[in-house]
Amino acid sequence: MSGNKDSEHINLEELISFKIPVLSGVGASNTAHIIEYLATSGPSLKYDIFKNLNFARYSTVSRRIDDLRERGYLGVSGKRLTERGKQKEESMYSLTWRGFVASLSSDKVKKDLINVLRKSPLLKLPEKEAILVVLQEVTTPEELSEISKAIFEVYVKTIPNIEMINDNQLWVWLFAMREFPVFPKLSKMPNDVLELLDRPPILKVIKERVAPFIKQKADEMELAYRLFRAIGALSQFIENLDETEKPSIQVKGYLENQLPRLFPDQKAELKSLG
Repeated sequence: MSGNKDSEHINLEELISFKIPVLSGVGASNTAHIIEYLATSGPSLKYDIFKNLNFARYSTVSRRIDDLRERGYLGVSGKRLTERGKQKEESMYSLTWRGFVASLSSDKVKKDLINVLRKSPLLKLPEKEAILVVLQEVTTPEELSEISKAIFEVYVKTIPNIEMINDNQLWVWLFAMREFPVFPKLSKMPNDVLELLDRPPILKVIKERVAPFIKQKADEMELAYRLFRAIGALSQFIENLDETEKPSIQVKGYLENQLPRLFPDQKAELKSLG
């Protein structure tokens, strides 16, 4: 039994090396440490990495960072004045989504996933902070680490060479995963999902982000419904036009009478159109 587990582990390591090429070959260990550092520390200068990871030469770090950026694992997320020598602005580097996937090979990253996502400005998600608040409320760090591990392992088995995938299309491969990851039971998740509203951070997110978004979409749908209803009524009116009287005047009179009634909240816009 343990032999099978060892074999699976070896196969996974081989897959990671093959599917995420930056983590294999000469210098892979240094590269992995740089990716892990940027994941857990957030945007950093080359010198920050050199100093905090105790590299022997600054040039080694600089070359690694340039290579990672060229291959799409890192991007520039801002500028900062250096504190050494003659002060000047230098680029700060952060993980892209490709770099984030590579960082999931690190147990340290998986255990600190929420902070990693929070600290990485190039990892953009719709309502990102709201998602992170909910994750923090329904999972323990250990559970989130297990979930990350399960998704990462199946994901690596599914994707081709990660450098062949456009960074903003990486998420699409989540829907192509060949098997469904096995997730742990969430100890902080109540049996009644509505009880999540009893937790102040989640209620705050619902009130400030989710509810206004839903209301906006509902208002847009209602407006679209009224518009289609108005077009339908106008079509029926045109079908019954009397050709002996000026049709254009009849339609204009119809619109002047009906549109304000159907769109009372848009009176100013209708008046300007008239």
